[in-house]
Amino acid sequence: MRLASKRAASAVVLVVALPMTAFAQTAQPAPPWQQQQQQQQPYPPQAQPQYPQGQPYMQPSAPPPRQTHSSTILGQELVNGDDDTDIAIGRATITSADPSRRDVIESRPEERREVEGKRVTAAPLFGYATNDLNLGVGARAGYTFDVVPFYVGGSFLYHTGETTDASAPGTADVHKRFVIPAAEVGYDFGIGPLLARPYVGGGLLLRRTSVDAVNNLPATANTDSAFLLYPGATVQYFIARTPVFVGGDTRVYIPFAKEGAALGLMATAGLSL
Repeated sequence: MRLASKRAASAVVLVVALPMTAFAQTAQPAPPWQQQQQQQQPYPPQAQPQYPQGQPYMQPSAPPPRQTHSSTILGQELVNGDDDTDIAIGRATITSADPSRRDVIESRPEERREVEGKRVTAAPLFGYATNDLNLGVGARAGYTFDVVPFYVGGSFLYHTGETTDASAPGTADVHKRFVIPAAEVGYDFGIGPLLARPYVGGGLLLRRTSVDAVNNLPATANTDSAFLLYPGATVQYFIARTPVFVGGDTRVYIPFAKEGAALGLMATAGLSL
């Protein structure tokens, strides 16, 4: 009986002492030599990637540099540092146009090529006509309307005519000169850099005949006139950025007189303002 009591007491003491011993060991700090070993022990090395034998280890490449995009909107520079698209919100101003004001065109010939009219033209004429009219020189001036490009103007031409030399004794030389003042109406067509104008003219054919003095006879001169019509056409080429044009003119003189019809060919160059 007494032996059983001792064994039971020993078991109780053992059960109580074991946890206390474990707690004491846990709470007790490590000795200095063990702490020094723990401080000197390196961290475990990082795992290196495994490559097949014979191939060197390649460092991973750095990411590409970040690209930026800049743009200027309304005088302000916008920088886009990411990969998406930036949307800029601006302000627009809308103004109404004045219908009564015409745009200023750098090249006035460009305006004339569109046959907008409302302009004055002036040009000399130089050429030749058949049926003894011969060389001719003169000028033309006119005006083209704005809405409908009708042309109205006038021309004045002087033709040298012919001279009949005296072939028999007692005869004198005879000189004929022609002057043609006329009015013209036509219509302008713009064809690229060209302007074509069919027209019709009407006026007077003034013929001046002069006879030289011979055998003590005085010289004489006489002027007669006849009504004249002539259909014709002119083509003008406008030189860019200048009011200058060059061109040609053709006409058929139809006089109401004993003189027959004559064909005239003229060169022209002038100004369109």
